[in-house]
Amino acid sequence: PPGWLAGFHVASYRRMPRYSGVDMATTLWAFGKLQMRAEPLWVKQALREAARVLPALSPTSMARIVCALAHMRQRPSEAWVDGFCEAAYRKLPSFSPGELSRTLWALATLNCHVDKVCVCGGNLWWCTRTGM
Repeated sequence: PPGWLAGFHVASYRRMPRYSGVDMATTLWAFGKLQMRAEPLWVKQALREAARVLPALSPTSMARIVCALAHMRQRPSEAWVDGFCEAAYRKLPSFSPGELSRTLWALATLNCHVDKVCVCGGNLWWCTRTGM
């Protein structure tokens, strides 16, 4: 219902600066799962706060966040994507096949510039347009 959505926007917007990584991933996942269109100001705040908690995120939370953005059709800035890919790159050995495939699907769906995925030493890695 529209009234509930407006209330959720306001309440979550105010609380986002205190959210943990799991809180951010779960909130974005809920929006994405419902395929809701969030207010632009809310999305901007969510991306800022997701970037803040990015270093502490698990591969599961990282996949949830980027999949949520894909389901909401909210393409982040190239700088945000670069930061996300850099953080994910550091954690790639910890990604499960499902987390990796969901992350790559979401980045492709958002038309993000992930140039290649390669296998090095038996491990799967990806390189962005910036040459990671």
